[in-house]
Amino acid sequence: MHEMSRELDILIIEDNPGDARLVQIALCEEDGSLGPGVSTQVVANLADGLAVLRRRSPDLILLDPGLPDSDSDQTLRELRKATADVPVIVLSGRADDASGLQAVRHGAEDYIVKGRFDAAILARSVRYALERRESRRQIAQAESARLRAVRLQSQVLDALPSPVALVDGGGIILSVNTAWTEMTRQPAFAGLNAGVGGSYFDCVGDLLSTSARERERILAAIQGQLRGDSGVFILEQSGRSEATDRWYRLVASPMGASDGTASVIVMHLDITDRRVAEEALRDSEARYRAVVQDQTELICRLRPDGAISFVNDAFARFFGREAAQLEGVSFHEVFESEAARAISGRVRAVNPEMPLASCELESRDASATHHWFEWSIRLIPSSRDGGGEIQLVGRDITAAKRAIHALREADERLRHRQKMEAVGQLASGVAHDFNNLLTAIRGYLGLARATLPYDHAAIESLNNVEEAARQATGVANALLTFTHRSVSDRRPIELRGVVATAVRLIDRTLPASVVVAADLDRGEGLWVEADPTQLQQVVMNLAINARDAMPQGGTLRIELERAGDDARLTIADTGVGMSPGVRARIFEPFFTTKPRGQGTGLGLSVVHGIITEHNGTITVNSEPEGGAVFVVTLPLVPAAEPVPSASEERPASRPRSGRALLAEDNDLVRGLLSSMLGSLGYEVVDCASGSDAIRILGDTAASFDLLVIDVDLPGLRGPEVVRDLRGRNRTMPVVVVSGQPGEKELAVEDSRTAFLNKPFQLADLRGIIESLVPESGGDDTTAASAVQQGEE
Repeated sequence: MHEMSRELDILIIEDNPGDARLVQIALCEEDGSLGPGVSTQVVANLADGLAVLRRRSPDLILLDPGLPDSDSDQTLRELRKATADVPVIVLSGRADDASGLQAVRHGAEDYIVKGRFDAAILARSVRYALERRESRRQIAQAESARLRAVRLQSQVLDALPSPVALVDGGGIILSVNTAWTEMTRQPAFAGLNAGVGGSYFDCVGDLLSTSARERERILAAIQGQLRGDSGVFILEQSGRSEATDRWYRLVASPMGASDGTASVIVMHLDITDRRVAEEALRDSEARYRAVVQDQTELICRLRPDGAISFVNDAFARFFGREAAQLEGVSFHEVFESEAARAISGRVRAVNPEMPLASCELESRDASATHHWFEWSIRLIPSSRDGGGEIQLVGRDITAAKRAIHALREADERLRHRQKMEAVGQLASGVAHDFNNLLTAIRGYLGLARATLPYDHAAIESLNNVEEAARQATGVANALLTFTHRSVSDRRPIELRGVVATAVRLIDRTLPASVVVAADLDRGEGLWVEADPTQLQQVVMNLAINARDAMPQGGTLRIELERAGDDARLTIADTGVGMSPGVRARIFEPFFTTKPRGQGTGLGLSVVHGIITEHNGTITVNSEPEGGAVFVVTLPLVPAAEPVPSASEERPASRPRSGRALLAEDNDLVRGLLSSMLGSLGYEVVDCASGSDAIRILGDTAASFDLLVIDVDLPGLRGPEVVRDLRGRNRTMPVVVVSGQPGEKELAVEDSRTAFLNKPFQLADLRGIIESLVPESGGDDTTAASAVQQGEE
C-alpha cells in the first residue's frame, strides 16, 4: 500500500458505543502498519455521518448498516450518494454470506462480522480498501493521459486534407478527421452517424455503392492489414453525392492508435474527375488527349508489346523528356528496373474480368529526387479490334506518405516521453527513500567508529559496511544519471584505484563458476576527470551483464591500459555472445533479451549514459557463441595534487554550544541527526513536520541558535518554513537537508542557509555548520577530538 505521509482519518458510524470503542482499540493496536497514526470520529446514526461528509472527506468509513435512522441497504445507498470516492467497510453482526454480498453490491469495499475479527484483520481490510481507492485513482489518471493522446492524434489527422478514419478489425471507427465529418454530413447523409464508435460500413453505406461481397472484401483487407499483410490495400468505389455520381478511392494502411491498439487508417480520395476523364477517353482519343494533358497525375498508355503510345506532359516533365521522344519507347527503358518489374507483374494480371490493378512505387524524377507514386493500371478495351491498351495513371502520394510517417513518429515520441516520465518519477522516489536509509546507515557508522579505539577489531568490518553503503549510493545516483537528475561529483581521479575497488566487490558477488582475471598494472598513473562512484557503477553493470551471459560459468577478463591520449578499459567474457540485431540495440533503454520480469533493460543504457557524459566512448564486439568484448575509453587529464587528510586539512574543532531545532519526518534520520548534533555540543529539540517547526519557532525563535530541516516534510515543506523564519529572523543559521540533489536551488536562498545532500556523515554536517556558525569559545576539546578520531 502507498505509505501514508499523514495521519489516517477514519469516520466510524456505529450506534453501539461498546462496538465503536472496540474498533478504535483495534485501529490503535495496528496504527504502525497504517502510517504515522490514526484519527477516528464516531457518530451514532446516518444523519450525523452525512453531516460529517458534507464538511469534509475522510480517508475511510467504518459502517454498521443497522442504524436507528435507516435500514441496511438504504444506509449504503445514501453514503454512496454523498461520497463516491471514500471507501466503506461494513462492520455487521450478521454472519450470513448473503448480507456480505448485498453490502458489496451496494458499494462496500469489505464486509467484516463483529466478534470475528482482530486488529490485524481490520488493519489488513483498511489497507486493501485504501489500495483499491489508489488503484482507481491511478486508472483515472491513465485514462486522462490516454484521452490527451487521442486529442493529439485527432489534431494530426485533421491536418490531412483527405477524409480519414481509423478503423479496428471489426470495422468500428476509432477516430476521424474534419474532412471525413464534412464528407459524411452532406444533405444526402444527414441522418448518418459519422462519429467515433459507429460502424464504418453504416457510416459510408449510402456514400459508396458497395455490395455485401465488396463489404466482406473491405473488412477482410482491413483485418489482413492488422495481421501484417504486405502492401497497401486500395479499392475504388462508385457512389452518389447530392444526386451526382462520384468515385472514391479507399486507401488502407496499418498503424498504431494513440491508445496503443492496432488499427487501420482508411483514406477516402475523391477520384471522380480522373474517372470521368478515363471514360471520356474510350470514345474519343483526341478528347482524351486534351483532358489528360491538364491532369497533374502522370499518365501513360502502353501497347500490348509494352511500347509507349501516349504520355501526358506531366509524365514527360517528370522523366525529363519530350512527349514525342517517349512514344514507341519500351516502358522498361523509362522506369527504373525494380519499378519496371513491379509494373510488368501488374500489367500481366489485368484482363477484361479484372481490368484494374494498382501498386505503390518509388521513382526518381529528372533531378534524381525521390517520389512515391500510387499507380493505377487499367485495361482500356478497343472497340475496333477487341484488344486494348494498358493505361498507367500515377498519383504523387509523397505528401501523404510523409504525413502518415509523421503521425507514426508523433505517436512513438508520445509513448516514449510517457515512458521516460514514468521512469523519472520512479527514480526520484527511489533516490529519496534510498538516500534516507543510506544517511542513517552511513551516519550511524560514523558515530559507531567514534566510540571505538582506532585499532578495534570491528573497525575493518565497519569500513567494509561503509564501502558497501557508498556503492549503494552509486546505485541511486546511476538511476538519477539515467533520468538526467543527478549531480555528478567529477574530479581528477586515478582510474586504476577506482577499477580495483570495483574488482574487489565483483570478486565477492560473482558465483564461483566465473573466474575474474584482472590485469590493471598497465593502467598505473592514468588519471581521468570523472565521478568515481559512477565509474565503479559502470564496471559493476558490465560485470553483471557478463555474468548473465555465462550461466554455466566462464572467464571475466578486466584490463586497463593507455591508448594514446585515452585510458582504455576492456571487459570481456566467454559467454553466449550476441547476434548482430541484438548488438545493434544493446544500449537502447528498456531493451533486454531476458525473460519478462528478469530484467529492465536499463543496465547498459545507464552505462552508455555515464560514459557519454564523461566525454568517453563505449563499443562492443560480439558474435553468437563467441563471447563479448566491451571497450571503454576516457580522455586522460594531468594528475591531481595530493589532497591532505582530514586531520591535516582542518584542526579538531571545539565543541559548540547552544540549542538546535531539528525538523525531520524520517525516524531513523531524525535519530541520527539528533545524535550528531548532540556530539557537536548542541541541545536538540526535534519535530517531524513543517507545521510543528513553525509553531516551535513562533513561540521560541530567539532561543534557538541553529535550524536543521528536511526539504520534504508533511504539512509545510522545509523551504516554506525557512521563508517564514526569514520574515522574523534573518540571521539564524539554517541547514537544509534533502535526498534529491535537484532541490538545492529551491532550498538555498541566502548566505545564512546551506544545503546538505543525503547521504552524509558527521564530518559533512560539522563542515556545513562550521561554514555558517563561528566556533564557540572554551578550552574543552575532548568531545570534538573524540569525534574526529572516530571518523578517521
